[in-house]
Amino acid sequence: MNILTINADSSVTLKDGTNPDVTIPSNSVTRVSDTNYTTIYNDSSVNIDVKLTLIFSSDIQGKLTMETGTDSAIVDITKK
Repeated sequence: MNILTINADSSVTLKDGTNPDVTIPSNSVTRVSDTNYTTIYNDSSVNIDVKLTLIFSSDIQGKLTMETGTDSAIVDITKK
């Protein structure tokens, strides 16, 4: 199970169950629009850059797109 947390300081923490938690600092997250944010981080377990795109449809729901050079996945996100 993947878990995404947007922290109070606007950093993002990712938990995927197999790798250590990844914290992306807030200064690495780019606001594209009021509802769209992007960032890139390196998955050190496989040494691949992963692009994350967060698109919010409301204050509590949205979609997370994770892209590598060849693969992509879209995950629904809900505020808990």
